[in-house]
Amino acid sequence: MARERQADGGIVRHDYNAFGQRTGMTDAMGRATRYGYDQLGRNTDISTDAVTVATFDGSQISAQSRSLNTRFTYDGAGRRLTQTNGAGETQRYAWDARGNQVSTTEALGQSARSAWDALGRQSAAQNANGDTATWTYDEHGQLSGHGDIGGASYAYRYDSAGQLSGQTSSRGQDQRLVRDAAGQVVRIDDAATGTTTAYRYDAGGQRVFEQTVVNGVEQQRQSLAYDSLGRLVQLSAMDGVSVQRDYDGQGNLMRQSVTSGAALPHTSEAQTLIPMGRAWTQVGSHQEPRSVQVQTGTNADGSPVHEERTVLVDVPDYGWQGFSALRNTISSGAPASTGASRYSQTQWYAYDRMNRQVLVDGALNGDASDLANLTADQGHLLDYDLSGQRTGDTHIGRRVTQNSGSGLALQH
Repeated sequence: MARERQADGGIVRHDYNAFGQRTGMTDAMGRATRYGYDQLGRNTDISTDAVTVATFDGSQISAQSRSLNTRFTYDGAGRRLTQTNGAGETQRYAWDARGNQVSTTEALGQSARSAWDALGRQSAAQNANGDTATWTYDEHGQLSGHGDIGGASYAYRYDSAGQLSGQTSSRGQDQRLVRDAAGQVVRIDDAATGTTTAYRYDAGGQRVFEQTVVNGVEQQRQSLAYDSLGRLVQLSAMDGVSVQRDYDGQGNLMRQSVTSGAALPHTSEAQTLIPMGRAWTQVGSHQEPRSVQVQTGTNADGSPVHEERTVLVDVPDYGWQGFSALRNTISSGAPASTGASRYSQTQWYAYDRMNRQVLVDGALNGDASDLANLTADQGHLLDYDLSGQRTGDTHIGRRVTQNSGSGLALQH
């Protein structure tokens, strides 16, 4: 491929040598990257056009324009020995006779090392601070023990099918895993914390139920549902939280609705209202005009063209209000309501022709050009240049970032 025209109008060009190796790439913004090779076809250097590089001399930051060059060297077996970045810093690698990497040395001399057993399995690793982690294996080649850099040791057990069935540690961990006939974990018993976690699956092996019980008291329970492509479309929790998701034809998340507050019964609760004082809470809202920057097109060089528009947004009003808390006494019998208020929010998402996200957490619909998606509480518009780099993130009254290629700016 010598030339590609992208959906946003950007054109990327590629150059090759007689051996079919890519020797150059020019992105949609006209920036060039060049590639060099040795006689064995190994990539030995990557260089760029001049870019702005910032340096710090201990007292101030200065910027200069120069090309960045990354260089690589190799041994006779084709293994990488060094990598030197655009700042001239070199990272070095060492290998044993079996081809296992045994050390990495940074530009300032810090070195990390690894050890391997006769079967090529990693048995130890030491970081630049001298902290060491170890691994041991059983006769079947499965991990049987591990020591971390903090001094803790772990032991692992397996069933007759070679599946992990339990693990313990020197820090009191004692977990047992129960599996179904398909090898899926259906229960985890943690003796150290008194916690039991249960799972159920559908015919496709997707997890559709999760439950956590601690010392006999249910703490978490939720059901999950998926579409025919295996994507999560609904989650319902015992505390009344419900999440629903919709996707577009490309598999991108298009809408997410979250509702909470209507607790599902799972135990009986005797409740007592306890006065707790006052809290600074939202007591209402009013509308105010706000300015927003909306991308309406692009210049010839790919930089975005923006137009300032004024919209009315809801602004919350706050005040002091008395509040109380519920004291719950859990017992068996008929369930009781927690008295929690309901909360609901829908978030919309949109993507451009290059499948890049342009709307995040929109308030009204999946149209990135509709300013009603931007409110005081949610909604972001994202901008990109012709080479696909993000240049802006805008929400109500504030342009969070603007990247012109030479730096970032914050605008109000």
